[in-house]
Amino acid sequence: MLEQAACIAKGVFSGAVRQDAEGLIPSLKFYRVLAARAPISFDHEAAVAHAYALVGQGLESVFESDVRRIFGGASARVVTVAPKSFQRMQNKLLNPAEHGDPNIARPRCAKNVDVLRGCIIVKTVEELEEAYSKLQAAFKVVRVKNTHEPSTNGFRGGYRSLLVNFVFEPGLTWSQLFGEKVTFDLSNPVKMMAKQVTELEENQTDLGRVWLNYIDQNPTIQKYMALQGLQVISSEHPNEPVRMIAELQLVLEPYFEGRTVSHMLFKIARCDTGAMEMVRDFFQEYFHKEDRCDERLQAVRDIALAVNEGRSASKQVTVQ
Repeated sequence: MLEQAACIAKGVFSGAVRQDAEGLIPSLKFYRVLAARAPISFDHEAAVAHAYALVGQGLESVFESDVRRIFGGASARVVTVAPKSFQRMQNKLLNPAEHGDPNIARPRCAKNVDVLRGCIIVKTVEELEEAYSKLQAAFKVVRVKNTHEPSTNGFRGGYRSLLVNFVFEPGLTWSQLFGEKVTFDLSNPVKMMAKQVTELEENQTDLGRVWLNYIDQNPTIQKYMALQGLQVISSEHPNEPVRMIAELQLVLEPYFEGRTVSHMLFKIARCDTGAMEMVRDFFQEYFHKEDRCDERLQAVRDIALAVNEGRSASKQVTVQ
């Protein structure tokens, strides 16, 4: 059975792919003073990681909707999870065995091609092959890692899967997701020291307010700059379709069950750099579990889905 599964997608590219490849997420730019295009010195890679997390949150609902539509009526079971968080991407940047390798081209967090992710669980190899065919017909597949080959030990973590990365195109433009204007900068040094931005009144948009309202619940300079960088993209490429590499793992049911009961141990084992990496990893998971109930996040998650459904997005939510 493993030998048969190992033949699926044989010969498909299995090397490295990145979110900043041509035609995907454009380079992010950050300005302290927008009018002068004055740059700012800070942790740019952290801001890019925050930006990818924000794009993931904006596309999460429509991604889940599309995946469930594609596999609707099939025997496969669909499991989607929250987009990869900034903290998980930052943990990988702090680990020299992962994205902390200085030889990786910057921004190194562009290697996170599973910000949008999920699992498709099937019972037979035939269903596994059918699931891959459905995915291949719906999206442009850019990488496949097949670990069913019985002569190997599979991935670190100990379970077999058909890991498929593909270009997810949700059917909206950058301006429809973030607005066409950059709505703030850091030109006021007093506000900047207090982790506050300077809103550019002439550039305000409804989408800008929804996003900024969401950022304001837990602000950092890197997170503000992440949103600004995405607004720069939306102003420079307003009509360009949003595209992001996503990941689905196609898994036989026994391996998914094994993965479920061993996942906690896997999370501990992958913390190569010590206890603090484990603390950060577990903290962000439980922190974001509560955060997902926040109305401001729901407003952000509704933007892309509303465009696809031809309706107005959620109004700005203000939570005291």
